[in-house]
Amino acid sequence: VHNQVEEGTVHCSLATVRKWCYHISDYCCLRFNVPMIQFSHRPPTMSEQMEALSNVMGAVDMRKKRVFTTIKSPTGVTEAY
Repeated sequence: VHNQVEEGTVHCSLATVRKWCYHISDYCCLRFNVPMIQFSHRPPTMSEQMEALSNVMGAVDMRKKRVFTTIKSPTGVTEAY
């Protein structure tokens, strides 16, 4: 499994690149007095993550909905076949 290494930590190329981008942005934004933008220059703070999660979970609809479709099965194969 590519995303699991010793001690159960997760490392992948995207995470490594994102981490370095945040480090470089941190240095450059401070040096050139550029306001840091979430997800562009820095990762979200814990409170921002919790707020985003709360907003998403607040919009979840747990009621059952009937979905009507012309396909007889998830594989698309009809009983006639």
